Formats: sequence, structure tokens, C-alpha cells
Amino acid sequence: MSGEPEREHVEARDVRPGMVVWNAYGGVRGRAEVTSEARERPDGTIEFDCADGRTGHFRPQFRLRLDRAAMARRDAEREAGQLDGF
Repeated sequence: MSGEPEREHVEARDVRPGMVVWNAYGGVRGRAEVTSEARERPDGTIEFDCADGRTGHFRPQFRLRLDRAAMARRDAEREAGQLDGF
């Protein structure tokens, strides 16, 4: 056990806006917040836009890790920011 919470997997073609996904092969830049629906290019590659301006490009069946803990932290930070604004 690494002490790291287990993450769910999602295929690249199934990502949705708001998901935080992690590509283990991406190193320090492997985590991204998805901001668009997945699109299929003519060559079969799946692509989607990310919050930091990058575009993810993956094989359709490539499995990314869905990071629910990161999504919960992001949502809590946004909520706290909205409360501070009142």
C-alpha cells in the first residue's frame, strides 16, 4: 500500500467537463481539469480541452485516472471563495 487513495479509471472517450484526470505517464504535468466534452479526430484520436489551456490527446481506450479527491478540494476551494465574496 502506497498510502495514496485509489483512483477510479475513466477511458479518454468518456471524460466530461469538470473531471480532474491524471495520466500517470505525464509526470508533473499529468493532472488536468477537463473543460470540454471529448472529441474524436478523423484518425480516431480522442482530444479534450483542459483548464490550463492544454489539449489532451489520447487513444480512445486509454485509461486515465479520475481524481475525485482533487475534484472535492477544487469544489471546496471554489465554495469558500464564493462565501468570502459576500
